[in-house]
Amino acid sequence: MLGCADLVRYSAAAARLAATTDRLLSNRVFATRLAKGPPRWTLHSHAKWHAKFRQTAIRLLQAGTCSAMRHEDVEDYFRSISLEALGAALARCSCDRAARGVALSMLDIWSRVFGVRRLPIGPNASRLLATAFLYPLDVALESAGAEHLRWMDDCFVLGSSLSVCTDAVVAGELALRDLGLRFSASKSKVFDDPRPRSSTWMSG
Repeated sequence: MLGCADLVRYSAAAARLAATTDRLLSNRVFATRLAKGPPRWTLHSHAKWHAKFRQTAIRLLQAGTCSAMRHEDVEDYFRSISLEALGAALARCSCDRAARGVALSMLDIWSRVFGVRRLPIGPNASRLLATAFLYPLDVALESAGAEHLRWMDDCFVLGSSLSVCTDAVVAGELALRDLGLRFSASKSKVFDDPRPRSSTWMSG
């Protein structure tokens, strides 16, 4: 099992990787973002940024430019991220090779202990990597003509009509397929009543 020293190495490596990947992510991605870099790595407040995530969606709805929204969630996200796919994604982002090697070696140890080659749930280091892994999803959604906001794998896709939102979700599904992922059909929600452009849409 990973000891404290291993977790420190894993966290330091993930933070160094996030120093590169975080610059790629837009301001529409809220979960587990770096607030400060070295030597004192700090993350933005979980509670404050999750509130900001929801409040931003409410503002977009209340502005009147978006009258429809789809709420999508990646199915079984952390346990669906293969280490091979993660390594390839980090390489495509031109992340620090040494930090990439350390993080992946720690994850390999974890996988051999527990027998699952997936991203472990729990450490902030895993959250940093999981946030970065969905960068291709952000690109696909942003290129499809809809507004989107993301908290880890939790996405609000907003547009002038439900068809705009659905077209963006289809583009997102294609990007997820390349990562070995998919949206959860059971968690998908559609909001297309133009009247409640308020926090009532966010309460579900």
